[in-house]
Amino acid sequence: MQQPIIAGNNVEEATQRRLGLVTVNGGCSGTLLNRYWVLTARHCVSTNSHPDGPLMQAQQVRITAAWTSFTAHGTDYNEFAVNRPTPSRDIVMVYLGLGDLAWDGENFPYLTDATDPQHDDPATWAGARLKDTDTVTQYGRGLTSYASGVVGTPSETRAQGSGTYHSASFTPSSISETRYVLQANGIGQVGAGGDSGGPTMVARRGRGGGLAIAGVQSTCTATGYIPVATGVATPPNYPDWSYATGESACQYVSTEPFVKEIGAALQRSPDPKNPASAAIRALPDIVDYVLQ
Repeated sequence: MQQPIIAGNNVEEATQRRLGLVTVNGGCSGTLLNRYWVLTARHCVSTNSHPDGPLMQAQQVRITAAWTSFTAHGTDYNEFAVNRPTPSRDIVMVYLGLGDLAWDGENFPYLTDATDPQHDDPATWAGARLKDTDTVTQYGRGLTSYASGVVGTPSETRAQGSGTYHSASFTPSSISETRYVLQANGIGQVGAGGDSGGPTMVARRGRGGGLAIAGVQSTCTATGYIPVATGVATPPNYPDWSYATGESACQYVSTEPFVKEIGAALQRSPDPKNPASAAIRALPDIVDYVLQ
């Protein structure tokens, strides 16, 4: 499922590292919530590349990042309750266990502003909803240009993707508890193929500021595909992102309903270096939340 930020801004490796931006199975985006858990789109790790498909064996999930030479493999999943037994939301957590991306003893790129220790019980959390007055930053790695020409002729130029992270700013719309939309912004930037699973970052409205993850990219809406020359066989899987000529918007799965489940999963993370502090250190900002 190739879905990057078209015409977006390059994200430096230091920033990718600080935000925990990773690549999932070579073609999707994802975010490290802490050293052991990756948040991404469910279709990125399903056997048929569909949100409601069976999950592949966790060990088949490969996690890489521009800021390290390490490669991690999944060992388990956190399948959200809403997706059991019938998947309906394009979101999942991949557990890396001890095969994680830690390196050189440096500080791992936890998201900023870890939650207050006296409130480290996720049962007290409630997700806060995005507003249409928010400005969010979307991150993803994927397409950087669209296709042009005609399939089967010398003019055929497929959509290109650099495989490096890009970002762009958007105003969310069509916001509900479960989803939101990011339309192409005023300078033509829009999420794209390869950005699936990439995080939407938003400034927190309380509890010390910092950034929070509002959701992950799921699908995008293409505006067209380059035509096929007369007499040329239709390419396999045509139309797909390699032949897209544009996109108008992308759809996202909100983390709002999942903050308790995400927090509970993170508290199960092992921390061989410092087990006593594992629970507190494992609590990032999932989305701007309030204590009930």
